[in-house]
Amino acid sequence: MTKKISVHILSTALIQSGKELLMMPIWWYTSGLVLALSMTKNSISNMVDFFGLRIWIKNLFVPMYGETTISGKIISFFVRLFMILVQSMGVILLSLLIVVAFFIYLIFLPIVAFLLLNNTFGFIF
Repeated sequence: MTKKISVHILSTALIQSGKELLMMPIWWYTSGLVLALSMTKNSISNMVDFFGLRIWIKNLFVPMYGETTISGKIISFFVRLFMILVQSMGVILLSLLIVVAFFIYLIFLPIVAFLLLNNTFGFIF
């Protein structure tokens, strides 16, 4: 009796694993792709918030430390402009890294499948 149950459990587990393995590429390029794209978009948006870029841009023409002299206003403008440029470069570079990670996600599954087939069956293309 226990042998029948264990055989049934093992066969069910193998069938379920096979189904999930066959369905994984479909999930990878449908729901998983939407999730990865959403995470990429959110990461870039969070990076802009982390650097405070919107606040720097919003306050570009506001004098720093309540300075009211002309020279103080000019210096404040150029300091903030410089900070906006430096932080924008940081956002752009890190955004490029995030986009590269997204493209790695896109090509990861075919590369793994190719390497698995190549190592299992000895295909050399």
